[in-house]
Amino acid sequence: MKKFLIFITVFLITFDAKSQTTGTADSYNLSGISKLQQNDNIAACTDFSKAINLDRNSFEGYYGRGVAKKNLKDYDGAIIDFNMAVYLNPKWDLAYRYRGKVKMEQKKQEEALDDFSKAIALNPTDKEAYLDRADCYSWLINFEASILDYTKVIELYPNNAEAYFLRGTIKILLQNPTACSDLRNAKELGSTEVDEMIASYCK
Repeated sequence: MKKFLIFITVFLITFDAKSQTTGTADSYNLSGISKLQQNDNIAACTDFSKAINLDRNSFEGYYGRGVAKKNLKDYDGAIIDFNMAVYLNPKWDLAYRYRGKVKMEQKKQEEALDDFSKAIALNPTDKEAYLDRADCYSWLINFEASILDYTKVIELYPNNAEAYFLRGTIKILLQNPTACSDLRNAKELGSTEVDEMIASYCK
């Protein structure tokens, strides 16, 4: 839910910053966002499609519809929409990141990695992009690179329990002696996932 609210916030900021040349298209985009918040992805797709029909340059419409299609597991359709979003706005970092998420679902980790890296290049403080890329590196069995991304999240957001927990988990696989320190830090920061791992590996 927290990640979804971040998505909605950034979407609205970008939407408000855009000069509104087609008010009806804008209203459909806003309605689509509302439908996404209600988890009504089919209705959201309909609203974003109406926005696109009225404004073929609405990268927000393509992006929003791509998110709705991703939620509906229409991964091929989502990729098409995200492709259009980044074509219309090559600096739209969230479109790259969400396209990367879809590619992860399609087991296209190398392509996903490229998208996450593009998202990070455009927005170097987006912790979610680093977390996504770290997960992708783990799928590619590049654990050292994964650790580097979790470390970057911790540098940017020192109170991020998730990054400590995931970095500690990878370190256990690598038999890194600092793994338990990460897990304990995650616990101190409020993680409820670490107790069993601490009991098993940090005696």
